[in-house]
Amino acid sequence: MSNVYLDGTTLEGGGQLVRNALALSSLTRTPIHITSIRGNRSDGGGLKAQHLSALDWLARATGAVVEGAHRRSKEVVFKPGDGVRVDLNGGMGGRREVEIDVGSPGSVFLVFQAVLPVLIFGGMGEEPLTLIIRGGTTVSHSPSHAYVAQVLIPTLSRIGLPPITVSHPNHNNLINTVTFTITPLPLGASLPVFSLTDRGEVSSVDVTIVAPSEAMRRVMEGEVCGALREWGKEFEIRLFGEEEEREDGSEEAESHKNKNNNKNNILYILLVLHTTTSQILATDSLLTLPNPSKRKNVPNRHNLRATALTAFTTKTAKALKREWDRGGCVDYRMRDQLVVFQGLASGRCRVDGGGGGGEIEDGDDDGDYDGGGSMHTKTSRWVLSQLLGVKWDGEGNCEGVGWKSGERWRGRLVGESGGAVGDEQVKKATRKKVAAAVVKNKAREKGKGRGEGWGKGKGKGRVVAGGLCTSGEEDDDYEVDYEEDGVLGRATKGKGGGDGDCEFVEAVDALSI
Repeated sequence: MSNVYLDGTTLEGGGQLVRNALALSSLTRTPIHITSIRGNRSDGGGLKAQHLSALDWLARATGAVVEGAHRRSKEVVFKPGDGVRVDLNGGMGGRREVEIDVGSPGSVFLVFQAVLPVLIFGGMGEEPLTLIIRGGTTVSHSPSHAYVAQVLIPTLSRIGLPPITVSHPNHNNLINTVTFTITPLPLGASLPVFSLTDRGEVSSVDVTIVAPSEAMRRVMEGEVCGALREWGKEFEIRLFGEEEEREDGSEEAESHKNKNNNKNNILYILLVLHTTTSQILATDSLLTLPNPSKRKNVPNRHNLRATALTAFTTKTAKALKREWDRGGCVDYRMRDQLVVFQGLASGRCRVDGGGGGGEIEDGDDDGDYDGGGSMHTKTSRWVLSQLLGVKWDGEGNCEGVGWKSGERWRGRLVGESGGAVGDEQVKKATRKKVAAAVVKNKAREKGKGRGEGWGKGKGKGRVVAGGLCTSGEEDDDYEVDYEEDGVLGRATKGKGGGDGDCEFVEAVDALSI
């Protein structure tokens, strides 16, 4: 299979493109070639530690051949092996445990984002597995632990993914070890269609604050509550202590009663809005305070900290109000996290991200990946259009490919542009492809099941479960593979222009075809 080429400067032009591309390449076993990696970044671009740690594990798990895997590399070729199942430990044994060390304070949760689709959809059985990642947990321009625990994981549960849990790090440490427990989809199962469209009204806002001292935390709580009350809406503001338990049973450790954090001098606020229809929207802010002890010659240095504190809390509360005013059912960061799952789901999923404004950035109006949202969201859509062939409508929705856990993507047609071709494109088939479309329809009429095919060029193509394949010339001989009673079988057919039914020839192992 030829490489799918991806220009790393497309749209957002940062790490989101790399993470999604590596995840989908590993899942579908599609070789990719990424150039100008993070080419739109002011730091010079190239791979960082968190990208490399995810790439390294995905390469070992899929038996990939990799070129360009080093710090600051701006070009990578990633060619996964042909195996069906993901090898959790790269041939190091059968433990259901994955360990990844970022090797720096690089974000644990961006690595999590890159490997999660493979762990969920990779066909590893129904038993939970453990993912341990060591790295940074409070990193700028990255999801925080609080956001992942309170927003991302509950939302993934709402859309139908199996259970995921995450341990609580120590905010005093620059580098932490975080343990996730992940339950994969059962072999052959797929993610059902989901819809996040009924927003409801505000029911409550949860406040999480990490501060250098208890006194500062108390001040911030008061200012945040005051700013939220200015909305003029009636809703509950919930402040949870260190050991208190939420209504959903999850424990919120160190959310407010944080230990002395003077070592890092970090301020962090997360505001999580819950609605009457169980939707979740959030916004957060991270700030490193100037240390008064190092500013002894600055007049009113303590007042400077107080001013910064007020501006910080007010800004965060206003950002949540802007998020609510957009009218969506998810916040703009969650929207880009859901793109991969929209593309893999079994049908058209709807996610209402609301209108523009605030941090949302405008981008090109291309039907393949647009539909509103941030540049991160549009970049994610673009990557899926290249690797899965999905098409996005003006509302940011697509027809998911119906990925079945553990399936062979090589049973899916790959178009000449590198994108997978869906059923709706049969109508656009050229005369040379009509014969293959006829075979697909005949296979379905015979009840051989659902599936997609691959293969192109002159001569033989293949079809899995009555899917599509391309044949070089209408009159060429070819053979197809299809599914009967849950077992892949092989059938042969004569001339491409014929109209006979597929004839069952032999049963073969489903994983050996």
